Amino acid sequence: MRTTRRRWWLGGALALAGCGSSVTIGEARRDDAAVAPVDVPVPGVDVSVALDLGVGVDAGSPAVDASVPRDLGSVGCEGASPPVGTPCSVGVGGCQRAGAYACRADLGITVCGVGPGAPSPETCNGLDDDCNGMVDEIAPRGCYTGPASAAGVGVCRAGTQACLMGAWGPCASEVVPSVETCNGLDDDCDGMVDDGVTQQCGDLSWSTPGRYTRAPSMNPMPAARMYIDACAVEGHRTYLAGADDGMATEALPFAFQAFGRPATAVTFTANGVVGFAAATWSFNNTTLPAARATSSVFAFWDDLAMRDGICTATVGRAPSRVFVIEWHDARFFPATNESHLSFEVVLEEGSHVIEVLYGRLEGDPERTLGSGATVGIQGDESAASTDLVSFNMARPMLSGSGLRWTPAPVDMRGTCRAGRQVCAAGAWGACTGEVGPAMERCGNGLDEDCDGTADDGCP
Repeated sequence: MRTTRRRWWLGGALALAGCGSSVTIGEARRDDAAVAPVDVPVPGVDVSVALDLGVGVDAGSPAVDASVPRDLGSVGCEGASPPVGTPCSVGVGGCQRAGAYACRADLGITVCGVGPGAPSPETCNGLDDDCNGMVDEIAPRGCYTGPASAAGVGVCRAGTQACLMGAWGPCASEVVPSVETCNGLDDDCDGMVDDGVTQQCGDLSWSTPGRYTRAPSMNPMPAARMYIDACAVEGHRTYLAGADDGMATEALPFAFQAFGRPATAVTFTANGVVGFAAATWSFNNTTLPAARATSSVFAFWDDLAMRDGICTATVGRAPSRVFVIEWHDARFFPATNESHLSFEVVLEEGSHVIEVLYGRLEGDPERTLGSGATVGIQGDESAASTDLVSFNMARPMLSGSGLRWTPAPVDMRGTCRAGRQVCAAGAWGACTGEVGPAMERCGNGLDEDCDGTADDGCP
């Protein structure tokens, strides 16, 4: 009797576990004659390999026991891997779904019993909504935080913001309304250029020490006045890097009236003080008025030590520049390096405004709020010329806040009067209305020479 060798082709790629399993073959043929699907036991052969590779299995070969019946039917999932009930997931990002492995009894295998979800349009939420393996791949969008009526008027313009870590970032490059200055621009975005911009002029040396009006605390700081990182400005200068105490002096880049008198230079100390005449470098802060500290700004008078030092920079263009003096990443002394303090004094050209802006204030929860500092300004050593904001008292001096002092009208001595000039097309007009000192005329009870005494020198 002649033995017939049958060659069975296993089609498909069905993953089965173990050897000696049986498989229902969806397509089988013997030589060139098609036959119905059968269950073929394959002892000694890793069926998963055979199916994955499409390998032909000889029914008469030692690897196949042809005498075993072929009508075994479904084999269930006993011994399949992963076992039924094992957790599984499919899909990526927002399409990912969790489930468990279930039995395909007809194939004798387990499959994940859940399908992936449907993708959705990408939004700024820290998730992969469209299921492409990337999170928040969204183009920047337009933004504007100023009044809607000002958008696109004067210098005001919209900015852009990018999606960062699931949230829209700051509105970069936007310009919102600011105080109108003499620069030929519409800074306050009301449709008019240099409107209402005037300043006192003339020889103000005959005035009494100037007084200032402090605006309500800028907390939070308005968008019109942003903190300037002077150390990042091209051409900046650095002083006292790594110093504990000490002071430095620099000439001012523009004419400035400090406390009613012309100032040509400023002195700044490592301990948070700016002086136009004499600045104290002492690390022992006191209340105000302080001795030997005339015409001074006490931004954060405390015992400080420098890391990066004090940076100075001139920003903007004439006649509306600002001069910035920044204490960059200072620390308390002798505290640990956990304290980080960045703050600055800003002097405005033309308006002669003095600002103190607070950037990063971190570390000691009390001391960073000013519990050991003096904050304020002082003209001379009299209480009348002093504005004490705080002394050794914790206050909401948080990052992103500030103080602003605007000069009050000059208090001239005697008959002397300051003049006034009006800005037009970005330039200051003639100084009109100024009255300077004159020769004293006896008997009229007036102080014409503006020295503070009437009819002095008269018989």
